[in-house]
Amino acid sequence: MFQGRQICVVVPAFNEERHIATVIRNCPALVDHLVVVDDHSTDSTSETALGVADSRVVLIRHETNQGVGGALVSGYRRALDLGADVVVVMAGDDQMDPAYLPNLLEPICSGQVEVAKGNRFYSWSSLRHMPALRMLGTVVLTWATRAASGYWKLMDAQNGYVAFAASALRQVDLSVLAQGYAVENAMLIELGRVGARLRDIPIPARYGTEVSQMRIWRDGVVILSVVTRGAVRRALAQRSR
Repeated sequence: MFQGRQICVVVPAFNEERHIATVIRNCPALVDHLVVVDDHSTDSTSETALGVADSRVVLIRHETNQGVGGALVSGYRRALDLGADVVVVMAGDDQMDPAYLPNLLEPICSGQVEVAKGNRFYSWSSLRHMPALRMLGTVVLTWATRAASGYWKLMDAQNGYVAFAASALRQVDLSVLAQGYAVENAMLIELGRVGARLRDIPIPARYGTEVSQMRIWRDGVVILSVVTRGAVRRALAQRSR
């Protein structure tokens, strides 16, 4: 628990047998539940996760691959069923440093905001290992997501290290979230729609031996499509008020 709140970490994982045990072992004691969503991996992700023998682990296995968005939705629903007060996303590839978890939790547990999102763009030094194309794509998609969501101070829309108050998550229509990498943007648009307060939290980028499944040109086009539709819906809603 953290400041009297139950904390659940959702870990979407696809073929992460190399990293999933490290993610689980490094998850701090303040976490009450670890929901690992194996998105129909073809390796031993599930077996490795259960092999850590951590009583906090709740394993979900998808019978078909649903993409990171589908994995997150399954994890969110289970976290809410478990009675979590705050739900945090940590990827199964060990990109997200658990040392920064309290930084995400504090503004939510103190009632300042409902959403705390990692921001890698707080300084140039934090970005020194980010590939240039990924950096450019993130900047473009962040500006588009600002317009669609109304979060004009948002700096890093594609950062998956994020925490939600369960009260805000329950207001979101999870069924409308994109299944692929556009899930981050679709979620921000939904959170903006319900008026959830958001704060960026400075967290440096961390890259190791993981291999990203995201392809900036292929997935970027899909994300821009989702964001554009969201921006149009928001504009029409504002005009009808």
